[in-house]
Amino acid sequence: MANDEVRHFCGMVDGLAFLPVADLPEGMAYLKENLPDVPEMAELLAYFDNTYVSGQPRSINSDRQLVLRLRRSPPTFPPNIWNVHDATLANQERTNNELLQDARGQLPAKRQKRSYVQQQQRLHTICIERSNGTKTV
Repeated sequence: MANDEVRHFCGMVDGLAFLPVADLPEGMAYLKENLPDVPEMAELLAYFDNTYVSGQPRSINSDRQLVLRLRRSPPTFPPNIWNVHDATLANQERTNNELLQDARGQLPAKRQKRSYVQQQQRLHTICIERSNGTKTV
């Protein structure tokens, strides 16, 4: 049972890449509320949040010695680098590899597996439904 929960939770973390960037805080809040009862999952989510979404909290110097103030530094890899919501809506490539090949003038492979095409269509539909408000986080 725990393995299924962890697998499902990790899939939801991956799913953040398909949310609009503005909805990422809501998505992170949802994940924090629905953490599986596995200690490592809290650590995984904190790492993902610090590295890819919200950035690291850090203390800043204060005029007063007794007051500790925290500010978040930007994430190491901000969402505009890894988020693929807009690319999915526009039916564009979602990987850097394919973008580099296109920039070099290399032609994409002609054939695609039917399951890949169906998966792309499902992701496109989900992103459209999220954009028009039909789907929630």
